[in-house]
Amino acid sequence: MRPVLSTSITLLIALSAPIATFADSDDAPSGCEDPLAAIMATLECIEKSDAECATKGYDGTRFIKLHNGIDTETTIDDNSDYWTGAFAFSNLGFSYDHKANVGPNQASVRYIETVAFTDGSSFGLPPSETFPWGSMFVQHEHALVTVDDDCKMILWDQYGDVAEQEAVNDASMAMLVALCGIGIFPTTTCATFGIVIEPATASKDESTDANGTGKAGKSMEADYYNEQSMPAKAFKDAKAAKTDGKATKLSKSKSAKGTRK
Repeated sequence: MRPVLSTSITLLIALSAPIATFADSDDAPSGCEDPLAAIMATLECIEKSDAECATKGYDGTRFIKLHNGIDTETTIDDNSDYWTGAFAFSNLGFSYDHKANVGPNQASVRYIETVAFTDGSSFGLPPSETFPWGSMFVQHEHALVTVDDDCKMILWDQYGDVAEQEAVNDASMAMLVALCGIGIFPTTTCATFGIVIEPATASKDESTDANGTGKAGKSMEADYYNEQSMPAKAFKDAKAAKTDGKATKLSKSKSAKGTRK
């Protein structure tokens, strides 16, 4: 019986040794336990326009967003500036028809995204429904999302309709051109999109009132929201500049000069 006992002890030691080694080794299982739950939590923050909460769902130093295989060059910073700016432009909503974990640190999400652009009030401007202000768009997209071991997003690989995406891009650029044109964004920010603002050349009589101050805000508002104040050519030139790197020169509205603080 003794040899049998010895064999049993040897077998027990052999079976237990790998378990102890495995628990202490660098090969122990790791990763995000539930990628989908982490991703959905971040998307909920985005729907609530909570910039700080949304930012926490990304590893900004590694994050890449692809649309139909093309890098969108989206930079998610650590101080919430990206989402703060994004939420000033628009509110986002999601309706899901498929969502599942599909592998280690990966989840698949198919959804309909609603993009509702500001009417101008988020920038301290009077509300307007003239394009691009108050515009609303719908996008049908499917994303394969990768997170790191801390459940922070590092890759958003989405596929969607090109025309739907271009409609959103067009409205974003049109709004940016308008905001740069009245001095809401600094010239350095505008220049990164190929938009260069030139000083107005109006005479003092044309650009000031009897007190030497800027013309009445009402006049500025009318110019700003008049469709002719941002002609299609200025928008198309700015959009093209983003593509080919050439700067678009825009002149500030005469009536806007001196009124924007």
